[in-house]
Amino acid sequence: MSRFSRWTQVAMVLALLAAGGRAATITVGPGGAYPTIQAGVDAAGPGDTLLVQGGTYRESVAIPAGKFGLELLASGRVILDARAAGGAGAGPGIKIDSPSVTVRGFTIQNAAADPNPPNAAGYGIECTQPGLVLRELSFCGNRDGGVFVTNGDVTRITDCEFQGEQGAVEIEGDSVTVERVTVRNCRGVGLEITGNAARVMRCTISNTEADAIVINGDGAVLEQNVVRLAGAAGLLLAGDGILVRNCEVRGTRLSGIECAGAGVVIEHNLVEYSAGAGISHSGDQPTINDNRIANAIGESAGLRLAGVTGSGLASGNRIEDCSDEGLRVEASCSGLTLLDNRVIGCGNAFEAGFHIRGDGHQLKGNRAIRNACDGFGIEGDAIVLRRNRAVGNGQDGFDVSGGNGVKLIENVAKGNLAEGLENNASGTIVRDNKSVQNRIDFGNDGSLATFSGNTIGDGSNQGTSPEID
Repeated sequence: MSRFSRWTQVAMVLALLAAGGRAATITVGPGGAYPTIQAGVDAAGPGDTLLVQGGTYRESVAIPAGKFGLELLASGRVILDARAAGGAGAGPGIKIDSPSVTVRGFTIQNAAADPNPPNAAGYGIECTQPGLVLRELSFCGNRDGGVFVTNGDVTRITDCEFQGEQGAVEIEGDSVTVERVTVRNCRGVGLEITGNAARVMRCTISNTEADAIVINGDGAVLEQNVVRLAGAAGLLLAGDGILVRNCEVRGTRLSGIECAGAGVVIEHNLVEYSAGAGISHSGDQPTINDNRIANAIGESAGLRLAGVTGSGLASGNRIEDCSDEGLRVEASCSGLTLLDNRVIGCGNAFEAGFHIRGDGHQLKGNRAIRNACDGFGIEGDAIVLRRNRAVGNGQDGFDVSGGNGVKLIENVAKGNLAEGLENNASGTIVRDNKSVQNRIDFGNDGSLATFSGNTIGDGSNQGTSPEID
C-alpha cells in the first residue's frame, strides 16, 4: 500500500509553487490550436488548466509524469469515448501518472483493454499517483471498470455516477474520500478501498453483482450510504476502529453488514432482506447500538456476534421477522453486554430469539416477543440475565440448557407455549423472577444453587419448591 510520505508532500508543494508563476489555461476544442484533449495535455505544464469545449472526443488520453496539479475541466457537455477506430480497445479513457490531477465534468465511456503491448486495461480512469480529484463525472460501458487507482493516498471522488461498469471504483491508498457517488447495475464490486482512514459518505449503490462496498483498512467512516440489491454483501468491512452510521442496506445475497475488527462502532443503521446475517461482527470491543434489522431470510441471525472477548456492547437494537435467530452470540465470545435489545417474531422450530453462547455475558432489559422457539436460549458459564422479558414465544421463555453458574434475576416470562423458566444447567441461581400464564411456569432438570423470591403463577409447577443443591 502506498504511503504519502513527508518528502513526497514537500516535493509536490515545491513543484506547485514553481508552477504557480506560469500556470496557464489552455482551451481544447475542434478547430482550435488544440483540437484533441491529448494535444492540450502535451502542451500543458504543471498546474495548468485544460478547458475542454463541449463535444465528443474519440481518444484515449495519457497524462504522463511531470504534469503535477494539472486540471481538466469540461465546458459544456464533454464525452470522452475511448474506443479506437473500428471499435477496438485502446486502453483507459484517461491514464494518469502525475500526482494531484483534477478531472471534472466529463462523461467517460467505452474504454476497453488494448490488445497490443503493453496491453493497457480498459478502465475509465486509471491513476498511479496520489492526490487525484474526480468531480461531477459520469462513467458508462468501460470494460474493466470505472476508476482504478494505485498509490492513491488522498484521492477524492465526489458527485460522480457509474452505470453498467465491471466495477465502479477500486482504490489502493490512505485517506481516500468517496462522497455523493451513485453506482447502478455494476457487474462486479461497487466501491472497493484498500487503505486506512477511508471516508465513504452519502453514496447510493444499487444492483451490483458482487459486494456493494468493500473496505480493507483501519479507521474507515461510512455514513448515510444506501445499498439496494447486492449480489453478495452490502458492506464488507475489515479493519479496526471502523464507524458505520445511518446507512440503509436492503436486499443482499449475503450479510447486509459484515465487519471484522476491534473497536468497531455500528449504529443507527437499517438492514432489511439479507440472505445472510443482517449484521455480522467478529472482533473485540464492538459497539452495536440502535440498529433496526428485519427480514433476514437465510440460515443466519439478524445480529450475529463472534470472537468478542473482554468487552463489547450491543444495545437498543430492534430485530424483527428473521427466519433464524434474532440475536446470536457465538461460543467464541466472552464478556458481552446486551442491553435493551428487542427481538420480535424471529426464529424457527429450532432457533431461539436470543441464542447466547460463551461465558460471562450480561443481559439486561432485553425483550423476546412472539419468537417461534425459545425467547432466550442460554448455553454458557456465568451468564447473568437481569430484568429481561420473554412474552408469547413458541416454546420456553428462558431456557438455560448448558453451562454453570447462570443467574436469572428479576426476569419476566409470560404467555410462552412451553416452560416460562427452564433449567438444565448446573449451579443456576434463580431469584426474584416472575413466570405466569405459561404452559408450564417452571421446569428444572439441572441443579440450582439458589431458588428464592420467585413468583410462579398458574402453570403446572405452581407452588412447587425445586430441589436445591
